[in-house]
Amino acid sequence: MSRRTDVRRWLGGLVLVAAGLLPMAGAQALVISAGTPVTVAPAYVPAVLGAGQFLLPIEVREAANLQEWSFDLAFDPAVVRRVDLGGFYYGVYAALFSTAQPELSSIVSSGLLLDGQLVGVAGFSGGVSGNGLLGYIAFEVLVPGQDPGFEVGNVPQPVPEPGTVALMGVGLALLAGRRKPTHHPAKEPT
Repeated sequence: MSRRTDVRRWLGGLVLVAAGLLPMAGAQALVISAGTPVTVAPAYVPAVLGAGQFLLPIEVREAANLQEWSFDLAFDPAVVRRVDLGGFYYGVYAALFSTAQPELSSIVSSGLLLDGQLVGVAGFSGGVSGNGLLGYIAFEVLVPGQDPGFEVGNVPQPVPEPGTVALMGVGLALLAGRRKPTHHPAKEPT
């Protein structure tokens, strides 16, 4: 194999590895958080809020083509309790992502209610990007004026697409498959 072919194989492999790493470098951590509670339900939310009840907006920042999402929500059960105001998913409601991207989320799990924690709230958003809303969760105040201590956790982070991983694999295989020239000692005539 000529030196020129060897250099081309190295460069081809490096280009494919770099192309595979490029999408991963741009991936940012998904940030989901609890927003400021609202006491008036948006028109598209099928709920009527009573005295002492509110909707907790669940916000996302830095979304990039977000398709599916999930999280856990911790709170102080001595201060607030989750309530069902009607609808299909026990107290968890879809939200419009933003005015620029009026995509309504789809709730697929209202989560498992444990003592002071809502585990596994999940849904879909049709490829939204930027900052916006994922949904609302209905609560009732038990002790007015106290901090309910809302904390969002267990947010899965984006993983590389299978195509990205395959592209990196091909590049690494090209680099690994490069053969080193073998030198055969000259035979002496007999």
